[in-house]
Amino acid sequence: MNQLSQKFQQYILQSPDNQIRKDLLRLYHSTESLAKLLEQIDDLKKCLDSLRPLSQRQLEILEKALSVEFAYHSNRIEGNTLTLSETAIVIQEGMTIHGKSLREHNEAINHDFAYQYIKKIVEQKQELTENVICTIHETILKNIIPEEAGIYRRVAVRITGTTYTPPNYLKVPQLMADMLDYYELNKNTLHPILLATYMHERILSIHPFVDGNGRTARLVYNLILLANGFPLAIVKGDKRTIKSYYLALKQAQLNQNLQYLNLFLGRNVKNALIEYLNLLGASASESGKGEYLINKILN
Repeated sequence: MNQLSQKFQQYILQSPDNQIRKDLLRLYHSTESLAKLLEQIDDLKKCLDSLRPLSQRQLEILEKALSVEFAYHSNRIEGNTLTLSETAIVIQEGMTIHGKSLREHNEAINHDFAYQYIKKIVEQKQELTENVICTIHETILKNIIPEEAGIYRRVAVRITGTTYTPPNYLKVPQLMADMLDYYELNKNTLHPILLATYMHERILSIHPFVDGNGRTARLVYNLILLANGFPLAIVKGDKRTIKSYYLALKQAQLNQNLQYLNLFLGRNVKNALIEYLNLLGASASESGKGEYLINKILN
């Protein structure tokens, strides 16, 4: 163990739990500037990259918890009433919960399958295509509305709780093609956070499917993040977060202003990076990795 790692180990041993999180929140303080936020995100990613490669055991522990948390929060935003612990039982144990509907069970299971699918896409370095998006949606609606799974809507729709009206269904195929053209044109130049936010907003605004658009949008958003080396960034399903989320979407959909959504989802990624580093950072004192992170915290 080198001197820097020894010093960091002493920091861990002498500090309260979650001190890494507190120190990172102090170093990367809240900002209303999108440019500053992206700068913070890039620097936090350097901290995470300095811990890589993660051990197989670390990855397994993280994935087991995060896949359940992702399904729970994304489904909760859409009205699913399963608790976090119930979602874990359904996904990991294959058990049913008394008093909960079959649809709610299938939503949890399907979301986990969809998450495993996007991880496979990332691991195999496959391109994000129309087929990938439709397969994500097909997985989400399997055994729920099978006749609409993976198929663009053929009817007009309204979105509850907003005055925004999605485009005529006849326009959906071309709008989705335009969205993917933009993605292809900008995937190597636009900041990944901005690109992921753009795709997320477009899917929700085009509303290409009869149901499951929100889940699909959040999965595509995370697929882009994962493909660019960022951790899974989960939009929480608590009332306060949902309200902020919908207000940011409203600005994008009614006023063509993506600034609020970029800030909202950017902060979401920043928080995810800090949580990852809080969980993994202590291992830097033993692994000999994480010099960039260690220097940030100790200096």
